[in-house]
Amino acid sequence: MIYMYKFRYNLKKLFKNIFLIVIAVIIVCVLLCKFGILVPKGQISNFNAISVVKSELNNIASKEYTLDFEIISIEIDPNESERIINTYKESELAKERRWSNEVLDDLIAIKTIYYIEYDHSKTFIDDGYTEQYFYLIKDDSSEDWEIIDIASPHITNIPK
Repeated sequence: MIYMYKFRYNLKKLFKNIFLIVIAVIIVCVLLCKFGILVPKGQISNFNAISVVKSELNNIASKEYTLDFEIISIEIDPNESERIINTYKESELAKERRWSNEVLDDLIAIKTIYYIEYDHSKTFIDDGYTEQYFYLIKDDSSEDWEIIDIASPHITNIPK
């Protein structure tokens, strides 16, 4: 009888310790996510997509006719993403480019706002605060994001 009591007591103690360890691990994971040390898989993927767009913007900034360039914001626009997905699904363009609905479900629209000033002796492009969308899909084999379309830049009235 005494052995049974000790067994139950030890089992209870073991479950209590396991429970405390699980809680501690959850707290550590939450803190690591909060401070950017541990990033959930979907957020890594979105970060990579934004990096692809930043790279494209850096190409624009490095042109010989660009005098000044500053990125104001880069963010995924879920409403525009949904609009474009619905536009492309079952379209002739999607069929032509062999985009399945599954591929299009991963399409994202990234809205950028940047300030750009041009050397008007070299280009006719208007300068100022510019809003532009980049549309990306994930490559099936490499899991890398690829820009499939870029909307025309639109000058906006954002004060500097």
